[in-house]
Amino acid sequence: SLAAHGLPPWADCFYQFGPERAAADGEAAVLVGWLVGAGAVEVEALPDAEVANVAAGVLRLFVPAAPHPTALRLSRWRAEPLARGSYSYVPLGGSSGADFDALAAPLCDGGGVPRVLFAGEACHRTYYSTLHGAWLSGQAQAERLLEHLQAAAAAADHGRNRGRIRAR
Repeated sequence: SLAAHGLPPWADCFYQFGPERAAADGEAAVLVGWLVGAGAVEVEALPDAEVANVAAGVLRLFVPAAPHPTALRLSRWRAEPLARGSYSYVPLGGSSGADFDALAAPLCDGGGVPRVLFAGEACHRTYYSTLHGAWLSGQAQAERLLEHLQAAAAAADHGRNRGRIRAR
């Protein structure tokens, strides 16, 4: 428990820290910290300064010379009405890329025409649980829809032109 180091109980909920961007050309490095479970919920109600102090305390247990954060961006996405704090994950031995593909498969009518398309971070087999996975899956479904619409328009155009003699 990190309480032995003077840290609050929710500090035990830090899952990992990872570099988002290394310092370069005068820019500050960006470090991402993930909180899970009850700690992730509790943190949303705390002031940013308190979260930054505790995050620095946890980090200094492993990197004693770590500087104090100069800024903090906390998502508080559990309070976000469209997400409510949820995201997909793959349990150990419990899922595969095929499961993500199945979630992304469109619902088609009897003629194979896609009627409902699904996109989001849970629909990308490589970048699940991430914003860029949601973005990429949305792009893929938009492309799927455009391809279908273009094919339907080409078929309709071909049908209109069938049997006509074209003058030169």
